[in-house]
Amino acid sequence: MKSEKIEMLETYIKCGISPIILEGFSIENLKNAVVLESDCRKNMISGHYEGATFVAPDWFNKLQQYSKNRYCLLVVNNINKISKKGQLKFVELFKYKKIGIFELPKNCIIIATCSNLKENQMSEDLYSLCAHI
Repeated sequence: MKSEKIEMLETYIKCGISPIILEGFSIENLKNAVVLESDCRKNMISGHYEGATFVAPDWFNKLQQYSKNRYCLLVVNNINKISKKGQLKFVELFKYKKIGIFELPKNCIIIATCSNLKENQMSEDLYSLCAHI
């Protein structure tokens, strides 16, 4: 990633701008990040019932722990590797920063990674919610 794009990403994170689309970015460099693969099942995003209690997915609890830092990152990896219809399962997360009844921490930054957006496009509904770096 070019230095000007890294500076832009750092500025967006400091300003709390979210969600962010990063094209051609390796997630290995991210710290305090919870990574969701884009092809995960819908219940990995929305939570599930345990008996009569509705509980958040496991990654949500990890994100809560990371939120004790200055900021925490939720990365949806390879968002454009799934169908546009499949991408729609992330709209609530991107638009409202919540999953079901669970709100993401206030200092959570959502990042979606992708590759070659010209060939593998994103859903317009999802793309319109993001800043693209």
